[in-house]
Amino acid sequence: MQKSIHSNVYTVTKKPKKEEFKAVVKVTGAGILIIGLLGFIINIAAQLVR
Repeated sequence: MQKSIHSNVYTVTKKPKKEEFKAVVKVTGAGILIIGLLGFIINIAAQLVR
C-alpha cells in the first residue's frame, strides 16, 4: 500500500522551471527579510522602552 502512494506522488510531482524556482526564492527571501526586520524593530523598541 505504501509503495503505491509514494510512487503516485512521485509521478505527479515535477521539477520546477528556472523562472518558477527564481520566483519562489525571491518570495521566500523577501519573507525572511521582512520577518527579520520586524523582529529587529520590535527588539529596538523594547530596548528603548526599558
